[in-house]
Amino acid sequence: MYQIPFTGEINKVIIDKNTGVRTVTTQYEPTIETYTFNRISIVSWRDIALKHLPIDADISTAMFELKCEYLHFDYLIPSRVVVPSSAIPVSNDLRDTDLIRQTRAIEFKNKFNRDNNYAFEFRLVEYYDPNYQLGDTFQNENLWLDSLLDYPTSDLIYNNRLPGFIDLIPYVVKNGSIFFGDIKKQLMLEILPVLQNDDIICVTCGYTGSVTYEKKPIELINSKSENVNITTETTKVLNTNNRRYAFYLSNNSSVDIYYHFGINSNNSIKLKLKPGSTLIYENKSLNIDGEEINYPDKRYVNGLPLWLKSSSGNAQVSIEELSF
Repeated sequence: MYQIPFTGEINKVIIDKNTGVRTVTTQYEPTIETYTFNRISIVSWRDIALKHLPIDADISTAMFELKCEYLHFDYLIPSRVVVPSSAIPVSNDLRDTDLIRQTRAIEFKNKFNRDNNYAFEFRLVEYYDPNYQLGDTFQNENLWLDSLLDYPTSDLIYNNRLPGFIDLIPYVVKNGSIFFGDIKKQLMLEILPVLQNDDIICVTCGYTGSVTYEKKPIELINSKSENVNITTETTKVLNTNNRRYAFYLSNNSSVDIYYHFGINSNNSIKLKLKPGSTLIYENKSLNIDGEEINYPDKRYVNGLPLWLKSSSGNAQVSIEELSF
């Protein structure tokens, strides 16, 4: 089994009045109400897993450990009515109990909320597909949420004329600074009612994790095998190949061969292959005649082009490339 750790940040999720707009009609006799809101995925663990799945991994053996390190959103909501400063609950008495503070907050939110245009309500909704396997289609439309009912993982955001910030971690895990992910889960954010005009929310998420896997059987093809004549002008002997598995470059000449990877440069003379020597790339390691080369940035692993030129006059090399 192989194991690879990874870290990353999800592309910022921008939500405005046109993002993920949903409309739900609810009927509780004799009342029929229609709600329009934003709903969008903010953490898709399966997408993170697939992003970091090694190209040579057997997907059926892959096991992921996933952690969300931070999750928050910044917001600016000028469409909401500004709450009068005199109405904001203030507690200056150190003798106030937690119950008193909570009671004041509840009274405030009951009076100033989404129903009277003072606030937006945000909800964290977790979808779960118990049958999902990595690479399948995620069935995320099976969870029915009644927008007429209050949802337990939710809160209100208000317009204070300045950009605001909400840390979402405490809404997901009540006693901790991180939470674990599962490829069978997807975290959605809902905003009720739907954002208006210049309202905007920007969600940011960072994660860490690791993948343990077995390599899939490799079927190799000989993608190149030939002798190439080289001069003092650079010649490309290997093209870009993201499926490169190995290559073997032998100097059949009586002069040195200069080589480099990536962009063509006729001035590159730092890397040298002596007469009769063989440059070998195998198992993500580069060596000459069995002695490993400490190549600084390992660009050869990415399958970049290989360029050659002779130190003087004409020369010849043998090149063989294996791909999967």
